[in-house]
Amino acid sequence: MKTYLFDDKRSLGHAIFGFVSAIVPFWLGIIVIISYTIYEVKEPENAVSTVGDLMEFVVGFMLGIMIRLGI
Repeated sequence: MKTYLFDDKRSLGHAIFGFVSAIVPFWLGIIVIISYTIYEVKEPENAVSTVGDLMEFVVGFMLGIMIRLGI
């Protein structure tokens, strides 16, 4: 079975990017989320890897939200 989440060196960067987008001001976070999503969709790789990269971003984002809310 091939792994698609946290499968390369850049995976941690995706999660950190998601984390940062959750702790910056709301308007900047929205810009980061939209920009990152557009970048990932346009990146020439297979669809499963793109979804994996987006999920890594979401994992970092959720951690950032949890910290921001004090959970």
